[in-house]
Amino acid sequence: MTALKLVHGAAAPSGAWAAFEAGLALSHAADAGALAALRAAHALMCDAGDARGSLLSAAALVVTGHMAGNFRGMPQWLVVVAAIKQPHAPVASADDELLARTACLIGQLYFDLQDVEVDANAARLVELIERPDGLDVNLRLAAARILLYYVDPRELRELGQRVSILVQPHLADPALTPHRHGQWLLRWRSCLGYAKESSQEDAVTEAARRLAERHGMRDMQFSLAFDEVAQSLNGGELARAERALLRAEALVEATSLLELMLLDVTRMRVALLKGQIDDALFRAARARRYAVELQCPGPMLGAYIVNEANVRLLTNDCAGARAQMEQALPLLPDGFAREVREMIAMIKAFEALERGEPAGRAMMAAVWAELRQRQFYDSFDGHPEFRARVCMQALEQRIAVDFVTSLIRKCGLAPPDGAPEIWPWPLRIYALGRFTVQRDGVDLAIEGKGQRKPLELLRALAAHGATSAARALPTGELIDMLWPDLEADAPKASLDMALMRLRKLLQVDGAVRLAEGRVWLDPRSVWCDVTAFEHDCETLVERPEGLDRALALSAAARRLRLRHASRLFGAGAAEPWAVAPRERLARKFARAISDYGQHLEAEAAWIAAISLYEHGVAEDLCAEPYYRGLMRAYLALEQPAAALRCFHRCRDLLATLLKVPPSAATLAVVAQIPTV
Repeated sequence: MTALKLVHGAAAPSGAWAAFEAGLALSHAADAGALAALRAAHALMCDAGDARGSLLSAAALVVTGHMAGNFRGMPQWLVVVAAIKQPHAPVASADDELLARTACLIGQLYFDLQDVEVDANAARLVELIERPDGLDVNLRLAAARILLYYVDPRELRELGQRVSILVQPHLADPALTPHRHGQWLLRWRSCLGYAKESSQEDAVTEAARRLAERHGMRDMQFSLAFDEVAQSLNGGELARAERALLRAEALVEATSLLELMLLDVTRMRVALLKGQIDDALFRAARARRYAVELQCPGPMLGAYIVNEANVRLLTNDCAGARAQMEQALPLLPDGFAREVREMIAMIKAFEALERGEPAGRAMMAAVWAELRQRQFYDSFDGHPEFRARVCMQALEQRIAVDFVTSLIRKCGLAPPDGAPEIWPWPLRIYALGRFTVQRDGVDLAIEGKGQRKPLELLRALAAHGATSAARALPTGELIDMLWPDLEADAPKASLDMALMRLRKLLQVDGAVRLAEGRVWLDPRSVWCDVTAFEHDCETLVERPEGLDRALALSAAARRLRLRHASRLFGAGAAEPWAVAPRERLARKFARAISDYGQHLEAEAAWIAAISLYEHGVAEDLCAEPYYRGLMRAYLALEQPAAALRCFHRCRDLLATLLKVPPSAATLAVVAQIPTV
């Protein structure tokens, strides 16, 4: 490594400068002894009264401590570093200034958030690294990396690209240590991830992985595994996340509180995806305590407080989450504080909508309007489960649909349970009424002889509600349904061929799953109206308790009314295998209308009951229970003429279509109608 071009201060003995240079070399190499060596050098410089040596050794301590995630003692070193802001700062070279200003920027970003000179300091750092030569390459990379921390919360992505371009020619410098090179790559990779530049992000990730493997860099391999867990969880890929987590756990340094803190955050996110909310909250709270023990500065500590608050949201402790976020606000830099204020506003709007408050939609629309205006995609980015719920709510309310859809796709959000039809599903399957398949919202052409069996397989999966692993169909049942007449060995080959052709037709990776002799449609990428229909029917029958019970019931009833048809594959004749599913759905629908109608009558919600029963009649013209419900509702509203018209309609349709008279139960209700 080339030596730092230093002009030694006259006051310090040569041994102090030699100690400083050795400590700085250890820092560039990520040696565990770097902080101790630099502390010793700093003490020698201070004892000698060497202002320049004290400034540079303090600056090196700040840069090294930041890299190690160890902030103990940093405020006192930053007091010394502040000398760089004086008109006649004790620096003797561009390298001196680069090191001191890098440390100064760390202080401005993490401790002195209100320092009005932060932009000028960052601009001067950019000027320095613009110099094509004459700078120590390791200090250049260290400064460029810290500039990216300045860029991200301010969304100065053009400046980030500029810094990257300035750094690029120096990455092949033989004096550049693998550590400085690797940490630059990791930070630049994060910036590309925030900017949703996936192809560039993948390329930088691969470069970082090759570098880490070539030099056996355990800390960098840990960081890559840690980041892979986060990336996998954002897309709902639990198995991949758990594999990456195992690698991170094998690589963690047991004495590194920073890595233990990061590992707890990762375990927290895995626990969230597995539905282990209590464990997730425990991990989040312990990560926050690690941050306190490491004496993390306000912005970092605030971020861990916000992280814990986000987990509280999933325990439905919205009030506790808001309180923690408000506690964190004074600790955060302006950009992140703005994001957290938007998160607080979104939580309030979410709660208001969940409670059915009239102002809720306007509150939520205001938050999304601001996010769309500045094209901000990172709210709740570490907690995709809650972010998906907020996105789902916005879509249901028809708020900023294009932007919300774009966010879901860019961030690879997995749909929450019960995600509606409007969610940007890769595939939508409509089997109630005319059979239709949509890919990314566009109808697929499903004609042609070669597609007949693959489509019949898809129809069978949809009809039986095989849209999750729990409701998967055994391959034997599918063979019996679709190939009942083939010889013993042929059906298995026929099913395999149909599966292959179906996947080729759909062109959505993983949409049709086969495992352990069972086949199903992946609920993360496929929406099916049969499954949604069954869920709504079950909601109306079971009527689960909860704060938003009335809203959930009315929403389920509204979706049933808005659905164009409830008869599987329409009015035509059904294949033999489709008869039982069609009858099952018809029974579910009838029970849902009947049970929820009785609930509405008990609640004296007569107008809603009339709307529900009319929908039932539209689906089954001869269903007498619905006519009886209509008559009871009109009688309760003191509209006997309307009740009588319902009876006449029922009587005439029964006579015309079934050639039967009304039942005794229907006549008993008619007897209650007063003479009009």
